[in-house]
Amino acid sequence: MENEFYIPLLQMNSLQSKVHLFSSTRKEIDFQRDDEERDLLHSFNIPIRLLQNKHLKENLQSVELHLKEMITLHHYLFNKKQLVRDFITFNPVMRDIKIWAQQMAMEQLPIAICGTQGVGKRHLSQWIHQQDVASDGYFLQIDCKTMTEQDIRDVLQIISTLPENLLSQLLQNGTLYIHHIDWLSFDLQQELLELFFDQLNMRHKMRFIISLEHDLNESYKNGFICCGLYKLIDQYVVIPPLAERKQEISSFVSLFIKQASQRKMCQRIKIEKEAIDVLCNYEWPGNLIELQQFIEKLFLAERSIVTKHYVLGALPSSYVEKAEQKLTSLADAEKEIIERTLRICGNTLEGKKQAADILKISLSTLYNKMKIYDL
Repeated sequence: MENEFYIPLLQMNSLQSKVHLFSSTRKEIDFQRDDEERDLLHSFNIPIRLLQNKHLKENLQSVELHLKEMITLHHYLFNKKQLVRDFITFNPVMRDIKIWAQQMAMEQLPIAICGTQGVGKRHLSQWIHQQDVASDGYFLQIDCKTMTEQDIRDVLQIISTLPENLLSQLLQNGTLYIHHIDWLSFDLQQELLELFFDQLNMRHKMRFIISLEHDLNESYKNGFICCGLYKLIDQYVVIPPLAERKQEISSFVSLFIKQASQRKMCQRIKIEKEAIDVLCNYEWPGNLIELQQFIEKLFLAERSIVTKHYVLGALPSSYVEKAEQKLTSLADAEKEIIERTLRICGNTLEGKKQAADILKISLSTLYNKMKIYDL
């Protein structure tokens, strides 16, 4: 047919993807794409028949629009290779949460993950997606705290208008994660629910996960989430703040150092044990986000070994003052114990020997402490 064209899109054999127009003139139109866009688009093939030459430009504009929409959507899509792989569980509560998450990974139930900012809600949702061995779909993430409502509506519009075969390849057996959904208006929450049920869950078997900064029941009572969303959620979990999981801090420090060194392609820094102890005693009000940012700053400082003194200098001054007060109070307590023991045992040589035995220190150490505390 003289006026018929067939456009197989995305011939991904080189860094440049091309749209070939098979016609009498053999026109060739180039579309420059970067590596990430190629990774997303390489498996798609969009056949388009252009029946009239006069419609060629119009149809090419439609093809290019779809490409742009897919590239926009790509910024919110992650495959399993791009997601987290570590789940640290030294805390009893976190062990229970891990067991719960493994159970949820085998289901397609709508769930909620609650907790203050930075506790690892996004991390847990990605981990759940990865544990589903039957799922090879993408992880679609929408952050309601960093995106405007118009940005979110644009993404929803793209999902609603993409051809069915593209939606299927992008979303089939994937996960839709709505981060900080309690920041959205009720209208937009309802739009998300309608999209989920109309297109994603029913046709593409997508998992639906939301995150909240407060307990699910509390969020509903205080008017942060709509009734439809509250009734939809089948299961939810609350992640405790890092201040309640201090036994995990040293492991997170090691993990963040490993990730930063790999990302920056540089040698790992070493943190002295005393410095780790200081980090473990800090409350971390910003939770994992604050800890990770702290580790990033250590790399920017270009120090191969991080000492306790350096860590104390890098932490907020209010914490350092409190730490110094604790040290002073411990010294006072030690002085009081030694003074009381000597008073009971006597100040003779035999009494001091007996006191040293009770305190489980050597006689020379006792004399040094008596000198320090002016006893």
